[in-house]
Formats: sequence, structure tokens, C-alpha cells
Amino acid sequence: MPISVTGRGKYAKQTGGRGHYGDVVLRLVVHDADTGITVVNRIAGGAIPEQFIPAIEGAIDCFVRERKIEERGYRGGVIELTDGSWHDVDSSDVAFYTAAVMAMEDALRQLPRREEFTEGDDFPGVREPRSPHTPGPTSSIAVPEPLEDD
Repeated sequence: MPISVTGRGKYAKQTGGRGHYGDVVLRLVVHDADTGITVVNRIAGGAIPEQFIPAIEGAIDCFVRERKIEERGYRGGVIELTDGSWHDVDSSDVAFYTAAVMAMEDALRQLPRREEFTEGDDFPGVREPRSPHTPGPTSSIAVPEPLEDD
């Protein structure tokens, strides 16, 4: 059963002169199959100029290489670049790289850990509260026996 989340990263910084601006929207769709992660550019209408796409893909590639998605229990999926915006003066590769990192972090925050739900759960990632009668963790510290004097 695929799970889809949308992440957005908007990096805007004005420093008095030329600023930095990048805005990235992506959709992360994960599934159980061990197919790896594919990146697809679905941006239409010039929302982000082609010259900035390699910077965005580079940021996403870092997340894939660092296995951030696998850490959440998923081994396959698709990351779709769906939208964004740019500024004719302030946009740069660095701004779009940063915005893509922010968008991936946003998507990953929404993605439930795979071990937190089972097939058929209505609310993935939501657990039942612990019963007050359930004992908490116990200490496993060994205390040595006192030595006897001869």
C-alpha cells in the first residue's frame, strides 16, 4: 500500500544586496517493494527554470544516499518534483539546494515509520496509549554483593 506525503521548502533570505530565493514542492510516494528511489521532474509551466533542477536533484540524491527514507522503513518509492517558484534576481543553485533539503525534511517528518503500523491500520503512525498498569522499563544495573571479611 503506497503512502504519499507532500513536502515544501521555501528558502528566502535578504541580506541587503542580492538575496537568496528558492521554493520547492515535492511529493514523496513510498511503498514496500525493494525498488530503490526514483526522482521524477513533473514541474510544468516554468515554475522552476531548468537550470535549477540539477541543484534540487543533488539535494534529493543526498537524502537517498544517506538512506534517510530507508531509516523510516521504506525501500522503494518515487520523489516527484511538482511545483515551486523562483525570483529572476535572487534565485540561485544554493537557494534551490537548500529549499529542496527543507522540502525533503518536511516530507520525512510526515512519513510514518514503517514499524509503527501494520496493513489495515486506519491511522498509520498512531499508537494506542500505554495502559497505566503496564510496567515501565526496569533497571538492569547489577549491584555487587558486599565482600565478607575472613
